[in-house]
Amino acid sequence: MDVDNPSAPVASTNPTTSIIVPEGLRLHTENTTHLLLAADEAFLNPVQEFNRDLSIACIRTWSEMREKERQAKREAGRARKRAKAAKDAEAKDGGGKQEGEAPKEVEAEASKPAPLKTTILEALSATGLRSIRYAKEIPLAHRVIANDILPAAAEAICRNVDINGPLAQERVHVNEGDACALLYSHRSSPVDVVDLDPYGTAAPFIDGAVQAIRDGGLLCVTCTDLAVLATVNYPEKCYSNYGGVSVKADYCHESALRLLLHSLATAAARYGRAIEPLLSLSIDFYVRVFVRVRYAAIEVKRLELDTPFYFTPARVAGHFHCVTPSLDETASALLHAGYAVSRSHAAAGSLKTDAPTRALHDIFRAWVKTHPVNREKISAGSPTLKLLDKEGSFEANFKRHPDTVSASSKVKLVRYQVNPTANWGPGTKAGGKRKRGKDDEGEQ
Repeated sequence: MDVDNPSAPVASTNPTTSIIVPEGLRLHTENTTHLLLAADEAFLNPVQEFNRDLSIACIRTWSEMREKERQAKREAGRARKRAKAAKDAEAKDGGGKQEGEAPKEVEAEASKPAPLKTTILEALSATGLRSIRYAKEIPLAHRVIANDILPAAAEAICRNVDINGPLAQERVHVNEGDACALLYSHRSSPVDVVDLDPYGTAAPFIDGAVQAIRDGGLLCVTCTDLAVLATVNYPEKCYSNYGGVSVKADYCHESALRLLLHSLATAAARYGRAIEPLLSLSIDFYVRVFVRVRYAAIEVKRLELDTPFYFTPARVAGHFHCVTPSLDETASALLHAGYAVSRSHAAAGSLKTDAPTRALHDIFRAWVKTHPVNREKISAGSPTLKLLDKEGSFEANFKRHPDTVSASSKVKLVRYQVNPTANWGPGTKAGGKRKRGKDDEGEQ
């Protein structure tokens, strides 16, 4: 919410206080958090509101997962102690204890411990909006480190923390400094969650991030440089940043996700750590991944899962110069043939399957039999003629398969959002000047 009259006080979420908007600033509200913004002071991208909402949900879910794992370990430990105590007691008094009876010292440990508190480090905080929302909307986030290298941004974060009440003031700790230096400084005191949300690539911060995170912690990474990650325009830049080259294909955005995950896995492997991807998304103009970092050198030796890329039936139909079967018909034919099928979030009208290319082509050859192609419009020597002349190895069944209707498809939610406004994109890069250090002054 932007306020047209900057001099008017606006009520905050705390009913006992109000926010006075100084001249030259404007008030912006997102969910539980208020910000005082100046146009030339710090960077705020309202387009990323979904990113912030998603991050809060993922951190809360990860926190619940970690707590369940902790409880399971405690239960397993108590079970071992009970079994050992029962065995010792049986050996001592000849089995006088009743079966299932637990020693008093073991029962005393059965009290439920307090949930683990979470420390979150946002290395590139800008306005502090994300960090403040973490502090106010994640119950177990007892400490949030909001860092930015720009003095104007650090000043804006402090101002925004002050107007968001005692909870934000208690939990958010503002730091002005280099993100890489801050991450490396936490190698000896790792944090639970590291969030990297830069303007462009996260490549310069990945090495420090995988070292600053605790065993089993959550690493959240955004990259907005899809011109590098999802196109073949800058192969050298892509290789230098991510250790691989993108592809020119329908699945270029999934390739971008895999390149980022490869970069994270490679950086973590140098220190005997492995990543476990929990959620990987290609959204609008950026990719966002959530991975757990585990201190497990043996896991580093494991190969990548054999997960296929997605394809679009329209592109395959273009190879055959035929009309395009519907997604339901294509998925049903694959399921009837014994292959697995799922939708992909990265592109509308896309499918993922473990079927080989030959089987997919055979399905389209069967489709062409009932939907003939006008061969007169196909030039001689075209690869399409070779595809059409080859006999299929089986007859495809396009009758609707019951598994094409998944539980998630019954929920009426938007799967592929359209751009809500014109010029939808990452916005402009943050401005501001860094403080000159003594080394910089000596070079002048």
